[in-house]
Amino acid sequence: MGYQQFDVQDHFDIFQNPDDLEEVSEDERMRLRSLYKSKSHPTCQARFFPMAGAAPPIDLYLCLVEALQFVFIRNWQRSETIRRIGLGSHPSCFDLMSYSRIVRRMPEDSPARDAARSKAAYLMALGTKDGKTMIYKISTAQTTKPPYAYSKLYSSKAGVAYGGITAVDIQSSPGADLFNVDGDFMIAATETGEIH
Repeated sequence: MGYQQFDVQDHFDIFQNPDDLEEVSEDERMRLRSLYKSKSHPTCQARFFPMAGAAPPIDLYLCLVEALQFVFIRNWQRSETIRRIGLGSHPSCFDLMSYSRIVRRMPEDSPARDAARSKAAYLMALGTKDGKTMIYKISTAQTTKPPYAYSKLYSSKAGVAYGGITAVDIQSSPGADLFNVDGDFMIAATETGEIH
């Protein structure tokens, strides 16, 4: 493939202030350094929002590391963390889908269709180290109160799967002719080789 050049657009230490303290004292900084400095964190992921009917926010991405119980929404152009989504579990993997792909499956006369129609909303499926799966709806609209709002739609119990979840995927259709399968199923793989 040869030599590739990449320009660094954003760089931040995910462990620098993971709890979003207004001011981090020197003692707190030393405590954080001792907690995370010498450990390796094999699961560190980042993803841009996927393309859908409307253009996704090009300046935002999501990232996580399995050592922290958060998913971070980050603006790479301003080098700023916009929002921390508290999970209550250590994430191991995630997948994203535009929420509009699911809304188009709802009946035209459904009252939920208008309420759910949002070009700036995404479905995020998460796997955790303790075998749980979770689904969140994330709004990237700045007009919501609060901006970049999120809500948990589903959470399984820990221990349903043996071992941590290593991969998740939300079913999506290959084309508009098969739109009736969008979001119908989620598949999760575990570190012990199970598929759920």
